[in-house]
Amino acid sequence: MPLTGLGHRPVYSDGLDIGQLRQAVAEALDTAQPLGVPGLSSVLVLTLDKGHGAPAPLAGTPAVHKTPLRNPADLPAEFDALADWLASYQPAQLLTSSGRPRPHLLPALPPPRPEPGCLPAPRGCVAASAQVAAHAAGRPFAQVVPEVLRARAEQGPFRVFSPDELASNRLDLTDEHGCPVPWAVEVLSEELCHAWAQGYTETGRHALVATYEAFAPITLSLIQQQLKHRSVRRHAGLAPLPSLVYLLTSLGWHNTFTHQNPSLTTALLADGDPTLHVLTPADPGRTAAALTFALRKLDRCTIVVADKHTAVHHPLETLDEELRHGIAIWPHLTHPGPGEPDLILVSAGDLPAEALTNLARRLRTERPGLRLRYVHVHDLTALAEDGARPLALAEDAFARHFGTRAPIVLATSGHPADIHALIGRRHPGPRLTVLGYRDPGRPVSQEHLRQFCGLDETGLWQLATTLTDLPKEIPA
Repeated sequence: MPLTGLGHRPVYSDGLDIGQLRQAVAEALDTAQPLGVPGLSSVLVLTLDKGHGAPAPLAGTPAVHKTPLRNPADLPAEFDALADWLASYQPAQLLTSSGRPRPHLLPALPPPRPEPGCLPAPRGCVAASAQVAAHAAGRPFAQVVPEVLRARAEQGPFRVFSPDELASNRLDLTDEHGCPVPWAVEVLSEELCHAWAQGYTETGRHALVATYEAFAPITLSLIQQQLKHRSVRRHAGLAPLPSLVYLLTSLGWHNTFTHQNPSLTTALLADGDPTLHVLTPADPGRTAAALTFALRKLDRCTIVVADKHTAVHHPLETLDEELRHGIAIWPHLTHPGPGEPDLILVSAGDLPAEALTNLARRLRTERPGLRLRYVHVHDLTALAEDGARPLALAEDAFARHFGTRAPIVLATSGHPADIHALIGRRHPGPRLTVLGYRDPGRPVSQEHLRQFCGLDETGLWQLATTLTDLPKEIPA
């Protein structure tokens, strides 16, 4: 049976009456293994009629998907039907009038623990993340990212869920004997990984989903539903929960045509949820910092987009600003002094940062009179219209980064449309050229994909020299 193959001891309810079902549940709970303990764990497979537990006229009919009692507050007959239905569950046997469990249930319940929101949000997120980045500087993704996850697992309840791709994503989470650590779970189902992560975070514990960029969109609807659920919680004044964190690696830039699809971030950004953050770190050190930061925050949905192949590292002097504000001007590639530069280069992601920093260095060597400003976007939501998202740049900050007259070349690892949509009504117009992933329509080499998307060395040089040969004043 599939569940046995996954390491479970299944108990099936099909054909059991209510008494037999209760007995089966009791036996499953008696023999269940705690999480992390070796051995088979019990799983109860319920096979129930549609609408099980609903009033007799509704159970087993399509009406269970409707609103059968449309106005019980004003119609006595509907109110009575609702009261009878709820009373059929005999809540008085389980709960006191104040909603607390009755004494005979207490031995079966776990010790009380404070909800995560009852505790102050972890302090020092930026400092801790910067320290991690400094320790990771110069080392590859395959070393620094597993270190971050191991360190988080040592701090308290934490799980990594991955659709059978940890090794492929260069995340070695085995112990000293080469055996999988108990807090890392792999199963070839994106939907199941998300469901487990959602359930884990709903109980106040932290989780990470690590997957290919191309397969993550499978869970789009599930993520959107969870964001709606959390929005309702916030409006109800309930305590915040640990963030949902996704690590998207194996990006389309280094994968075959069938594994090229950066559309998860496109769809989620279009929803406009204010808790969404899309992190685009420039190198493995910043990826380590981004994950450390994301896993310490509460009540966010954070998507970290990082290529497992990236080997280029950049100075970390602006990391604090990138973590706090989602964006920073890199001084080592920016000409100092007041006034408008001749060209503004903006990267969002590790591959774009590699391409544009190479372009900046070549321009500084071969066009020494050209004044450059280099900006890195660590969190895409910083580009949003002022007031639309928590990190959205104010108007003066937007002008300080993107100028008022200079041409802008912005490179992203995702779809160019993401950038245009985020900037919205304060779009710089023809000053802005956005380069990013474009579907080639057929299998092509990595080199040809870069050329097709304009992110190859020759294409970037031609674009930069063409833009800087134009008049400084560009008509609206």
